[in-house]
Amino acid sequence: MNRSQPIDINSEFAKKLGLTEEQAETSGLEKEIIKTEIVDSMFDFSDYKPNLIKKALAPFRRANRRLRIFLRSSKISRQWRGLFNEYYSLDIRSFLPMFVHHLERYIALEKKHGMSTQEWKEYKLTTAQEAVDILNRLIANDYDAMYTGMVTQKWGNFPYEKATYSDGSVGLNHLTPEGYDAEMRTAYEQSAAEERRDLKRLGEIVERNMLDWGD
Repeated sequence: MNRSQPIDINSEFAKKLGLTEEQAETSGLEKEIIKTEIVDSMFDFSDYKPNLIKKALAPFRRANRRLRIFLRSSKISRQWRGLFNEYYSLDIRSFLPMFVHHLERYIALEKKHGMSTQEWKEYKLTTAQEAVDILNRLIANDYDAMYTGMVTQKWGNFPYEKATYSDGSVGLNHLTPEGYDAEMRTAYEQSAAEERRDLKRLGEIVERNMLDWGD
């Protein structure tokens, strides 16, 4: 079920949209009811009879609608074609850049055409941008580098012992002290925890705002 959103519109615009009703004393005499009946649906148009002009224009209107749908589909295809070509494998991470692209378009449209109240608009834009930042970190996938880099900077680099076996295979043994290995394991654990926090936060944002982003 779509959630309602507060919109910031003045009384004149609301009147044009039919969102307000005039009082009887300001709009003239109240309308007199001449017929009352029970219908199955609020969208009951059984009594509607189109005139000849509307019947003649109907095929052109259908053609115009199909043309507008085709043009809109072509525009969307051009906008997304580059991403589809780049991430053709469609593994789980290949969807992240598409998500970023969608949210960036949503942010631009919300800034330009959003009709929500200022407070609600800022909330939607802030959470959408936070989601974009998290997605970009997931795409870069440099969580390990952020933490392991500090360990490497502290301890420096260590050589490898290379062993060549009789069957031609090669083995490598990293000549590192015990303290280095312990800190490196901690760094990997911290990077994994950081990624899990980002994924959890992204899930919370998506759950709360998914319907708004799909508008």
